Amino acid sequence: MQTSLFFTDDLYNDLVNDLISSANSIGLSSITPPWTSMYTDGDSQNFHTDSSHGPMAFVLSLSNDDDFNGGETMILKEDILDFWRNFETSKAREVGNIVRFIPPTFGRLIAFDPRVPHGVNKVSGSNQDPRRARVVIHGWFNEPET
Repeated sequence: MQTSLFFTDDLYNDLVNDLISSANSIGLSSITPPWTSMYTDGDSQNFHTDSSHGPMAFVLSLSNDDDFNGGETMILKEDILDFWRNFETSKAREVGNIVRFIPPTFGRLIAFDPRVPHGVNKVSGSNQDPRRARVVIHGWFNEPET
């Protein structure tokens, strides 16, 4: 859902300006309109890419750390994307070795290449209560349209 629906105009503009400042810190100067997503008990998002949206994706966590289990942003590790180069048969290829799990800590802003497969680990323990859900604002840092 569009994030602008959840905030007054002033608060939304402050949020967008703060996100644009973050974009500036990595050499980009604009963002797409941000979205808000909520994940409750049993929700997850399978691995996918967002390569058509912008050069960098972002996720801003608004969740309370202790309200649920899981809900980590999952990003495939770089070496799995180039699986056959330097392949070692002795190296384990279990989930922890091929996926990076980033906890949804309140206020944490992460940015990553949207071409890299990513998703959301299954949420448990929120009992379908939206006040205890994994809530994030997400979108893409990009360059302004000319």
